[in-house]
Amino acid sequence: MTDSMRCPAVKDYTAALEDFLISAGEFALEQAYELGRRAAQEGMSLLQFAELHHAALRRLSAAPHSDVEELLTRGEQFFCEGLSAFEMILRSHRASARLLGLSDGFSRQNNELGRTRAQLRDVLDATGAMVYLRDADGRFLFVNGPFEELFGVTDDRVLGKTIHEVVSGPNADLLLQGELAVLQSGEPVTSEKIFQGPNGPRIYRTLDLPLIRDAALGPGSLFPGSLFSGSQFPPPGPLFQNGPASSKRAPAAEAGASPEAGAGLSDTPGQAVEDDSEAGEGGERPTIYAVCSVATDITSERRAEEALSFAEDVSQSAHRQLDSLSNALADDLLAPLRSIDGFSQALLEDCGEALGEAGKSHLANVRQSAQRMATLIDSLLAMSQLSRSELRKDAVDLTELARNVADQLRQMEPDRHVSFQIQPGLKAKGDPRLFGAVLQNLLGNSWKFTRRRQDAQIVVGENSERGTKVYFVRDNGTGFDMAHSGKLFSVFQTLHSRREFAGNGVGLATVQRIVNRHGGRVWAEADVDRGATFYFTIGEHFS
Repeated sequence: MTDSMRCPAVKDYTAALEDFLISAGEFALEQAYELGRRAAQEGMSLLQFAELHHAALRRLSAAPHSDVEELLTRGEQFFCEGLSAFEMILRSHRASARLLGLSDGFSRQNNELGRTRAQLRDVLDATGAMVYLRDADGRFLFVNGPFEELFGVTDDRVLGKTIHEVVSGPNADLLLQGELAVLQSGEPVTSEKIFQGPNGPRIYRTLDLPLIRDAALGPGSLFPGSLFSGSQFPPPGPLFQNGPASSKRAPAAEAGASPEAGAGLSDTPGQAVEDDSEAGEGGERPTIYAVCSVATDITSERRAEEALSFAEDVSQSAHRQLDSLSNALADDLLAPLRSIDGFSQALLEDCGEALGEAGKSHLANVRQSAQRMATLIDSLLAMSQLSRSELRKDAVDLTELARNVADQLRQMEPDRHVSFQIQPGLKAKGDPRLFGAVLQNLLGNSWKFTRRRQDAQIVVGENSERGTKVYFVRDNGTGFDMAHSGKLFSVFQTLHSRREFAGNGVGLATVQRIVNRHGGRVWAEADVDRGATFYFTIGEHFS
């Protein structure tokens, strides 16, 4: 309603109503009908016309010695006569529409709107989340299928009712918590709630958010929920007069309210007497007219998290026990092996002449076996520690690591001439210490299997495979038969005779475990006597 028509309309309506209360004649009722006709022709809505009526009731009830009960009873008759003018004009418009052939178009629009409502309802039911709307007075405007299923209700028993009329016990209190928090803060509120369902407790992550309407739109504006109900949303009631929410709300006179309900409101309908210090532009104040809630069932997610946490606790306990066992085994196994090696050496030195050549050979084999077993135990312990150590995520210069390993290999065998080609700028993210172990094993492998080459070459580089970085170590050494590649990364498995190429079969298994811990994979390609190439990648969360 515009300012230009509001004040005169209120004055005229109040005077006509007062005449009717005094005389109760047909002329006064004709005035009511005329006022209704004028209001309808000037574009006033039914709710705005109701505001005129309530404003008039407030003014007349404030007069001394006024009979409020009589005022309400007689005023209702006057108001109904004014509404009849609206009805007549509406019928006239419908008749005109039929004469102009527009009724079919309206019917099609209504049918299309009905289909849209049904489709939207189906979509909200299919999401699996509970969706429900409540007005500022806490009355349900919409609930979807998951809500009905959890609380064992149907929408025809819910709509228009408050939470405690629909749900009882702790569930009602939980539903109310979100609404109160939103109305008090004026901001969206997220929380986790445990509702008691027909099959036991369910955990929900809930988002409660306010639906805002500016005061400039007036109380007669359509509520978005009308897509479900097809009805107009009534003007919001003055909920929470005190507290944070009151400064953000613009209470308006409610249709059908008593004059006492309008106490504290200004004489001009739709305007509050609150301080306008927090109002928006033009003195208009936003209004929270409803609360929309979306609750997602996260029970399975929470149970999975609890199961994962339990598994992690069990794994950490197992790791601690494994560490303890590994240390105990290392001490218990390595000590006897060192004793065997030491006493065998002493026996050779002290009694070598008496043993003869055959005895010395046998004793040397005993020492070699003890030393090899000690080396295997040390390698296994090292692999176990690398596999279980805390994983860091740092920038790693693979080029620098590869060059350091190459320098170490040259220092160990300075007489060998091996060409290293290490691509500059090889970068990765991960644990530098573990990547050092990867390159030590792969480059050491290539160094070992190029021993028979006069023109030994080892290449370290990077290429791309379907957008993923792939690092590689290539050599022109002995290579291997790909038919046996399945044994490559197994502990204690070697594809060559240990007499030809020394090794314990732990290095490549260590490489695989480290790469897997970084979310990547490792594989190899080779030809017999034509060299081998080992590839590895790193997981996306490390790239």
